[in-house]
Amino acid sequence: MKKEILFPFRDGVLQRYDNPWRLQSDVARKTAADARFRGSLALSRNYRGRSAAGMIFVAGDMEYPVFLKDFLDMAPYMVRGVVDGEFEPCKKGANYGWRLVRSDP
Repeated sequence: MKKEILFPFRDGVLQRYDNPWRLQSDVARKTAADARFRGSLALSRNYRGRSAAGMIFVAGDMEYPVFLKDFLDMAPYMVRGVVDGEFEPCKKGANYGWRLVRSDP
């Protein structure tokens, strides 16, 4: 049986990586199914993390990190730098990000 991943959120924002060795009472844990959302994300810039690189998408004042592999899967659905659809958190190594689950036509 596959272990279910609990993603770290602070103030409603997915953390890029977790610090399990520190007490973090202000960090909520959600499953991927609980954290899914539908929306429009606009490409903003790229980033380089501890062990992963990716792109930052924005919606309003919220930032959503997307790994390069997941960005390449999203790119065919982008129109002028914006992708509409359903998104869920994912984990690669020690890092967390977002991926497109389903694109809206």
